[in-house]
Amino acid sequence: MKKILLVGAFMLLILSRICAQSAITLTENNVPILPGPFHYSVVNPKLLTLPKTGSNIKWDYSNIKGDSSVTQLFLSHYNTPFTNSATAIADTGKHEFLTSNSNFSEVGFYDKDTKGFFFAGNYVKAQYFSLASYFNNASDNITIPQQNDSVRLNIIHFPATSGTCDRYKVTKSLDFLWTVNSAGLNNAPSIKRTFYNVVDTVTSWGTLRVPVGIAKSIAYPVLLIRHKVIAIDSYYVNNVAASKYFLIAFGITQGKKTVDCDEYFYRVGHQNPLFTVEFGGDTTFTTFKDALYSTDSTQQQAGLEAQNSDDHNFTLYPNPANGSQINCSFTKEDNSPWKILIFNSIGQAFKSQSVEGIGKINMSLDISGTKTGLYFVNVFDENGIPVASTRLSVIH
Repeated sequence: MKKILLVGAFMLLILSRICAQSAITLTENNVPILPGPFHYSVVNPKLLTLPKTGSNIKWDYSNIKGDSSVTQLFLSHYNTPFTNSATAIADTGKHEFLTSNSNFSEVGFYDKDTKGFFFAGNYVKAQYFSLASYFNNASDNITIPQQNDSVRLNIIHFPATSGTCDRYKVTKSLDFLWTVNSAGLNNAPSIKRTFYNVVDTVTSWGTLRVPVGIAKSIAYPVLLIRHKVIAIDSYYVNNVAASKYFLIAFGITQGKKTVDCDEYFYRVGHQNPLFTVEFGGDTTFTTFKDALYSTDSTQQQAGLEAQNSDDHNFTLYPNPANGSQINCSFTKEDNSPWKILIFNSIGQAFKSQSVEGIGKINMSLDISGTKTGLYFVNVFDENGIPVASTRLSVIH
């Protein structure tokens, strides 16, 4: 699974001038915690040009095309052992453990507070892996007990305007038991510790366009954030560093150092980046490794047909509207809770209403506070997937 919201880190690049009054700002209030799937289209990096840095840049990647897709699923609200917040969300995944054929499952939790949107820790279920293929001994194994690992790795820092920077160091651990008879180990208590050195830097701000169907999206206000993380893995057996010769037998390097560099375009109102450029171990941020853009909640440029869904017979009236309320109707197949969001012309959600019931839905929408202009009305199902959308013109 592509790393979309998992922690990256940033190369230190502080701008000499901070245009805070003009720049977009991410805050605790405008980066919501939203469960459901996030969808991305993966791009051939050979089609890209390096993003320019600076103030009020106009980035336009609307002509690139994705050749495959990626989905990251966040589960619904959780109370977790890592946070007192009831709004934390979880993501499931598999990760390489020690050997080339061993991947363990875990649930990663995310939450936010006044310091930022952050990865809060892992819950790991008890798991077992046989090592018989390494030494021809059926009793050789790795056992991972059930455990919690609490760690704070910021994904977005608040506030985050152009030029802001943050550095931090954290350690992430995984406990396991190692049985290797030829090495005299029988359920030996062992730990894999990963030390992270992270630098997060907001290098630029401006507007960004990504592909939307056969057209290009509206120009979203975004921050360009550079992530740089240095990770060092260390292994301990019976409270001492594991022998490098023992680890070599499993293809493991003691003290292995990895560097990962990424650039993320974040927009107000979204915890997932609109566009991600991955550079791998290139600390100069000049050689692309991969790139992907979000295909959720994007709207076409004003004046072009918006993406409409006829599957739910979604209608909106009166349209154009000149009052504080409008009416809408659509078909809802089940009793699960849906939501209607109204976005302004720059993609910011400013009105939200819940939808209950089943069958033909007729309801009024509050549009008080709108100004003359173009808006987009979207219906999302219980998993956060958009099922219908249309344009709304407001005339006051």
